[in-house]
Amino acid sequence: MLRRLIVVLAAIVAAVAFAPTAGATDSSESAASLAPEVAAPAEPAASTCEPGYLCFWTEDDYQGAKGKVAGNNKWWGAFSQPACPRGTWNDCAQSAKNRGTSCTAIVYSDVDYGGARHPIERGGNRPILWYYGWNRVISSNSWC
Repeated sequence: MLRRLIVVLAAIVAAVAFAPTAGATDSSESAASLAPEVAAPAEPAASTCEPGYLCFWTEDDYQGAKGKVAGNNKWWGAFSQPACPRGTWNDCAQSAKNRGTSCTAIVYSDVDYGGARHPIERGGNRPILWYYGWNRVISSNSWC
């Protein structure tokens, strides 16, 4: 979101800076033709989740360090991640996306598929897990 705002502001500043003045003699050059080209914003990081995976990030909106799993995992503490408070993915994910190819990913609040469970449907997005009460609480996952 901040990146988009910066790109838009840069385009506005460039358009104003290169706009013809009232006394310009060559009316064939417009502000649009003089303004530098501004690249379109990049695709959201969620699109970088490869098919077949449940991807998750250390920050909201698919920002920060990214992790991914393809199978059932009894304990996310087995996966190291220095950006996480405890140094592992256990209780660390803040956003997630299911790019599984055939079914729902289920995340659990405890190890060994225990505690509360939250399904993330195939193709499902959770840009801010906090909205679902699942911010930094995932400890294991399964599929279907």
